[in-house]
Amino acid sequence: MVGGSLDDFSGNSNSTLIRRIIQVLNMFEQWKI
Repeated sequence: MVGGSLDDFSGNSNSTLIRRIIQVLNMFEQWKI
């Protein structure tokens, strides 16, 4: 149970981190343009 919850938490944090990275990349592209 605990391990499963930890895996779900890490997965959620990873997805949010990826979304933030994508947003940053989009901002950099706008700056380049």
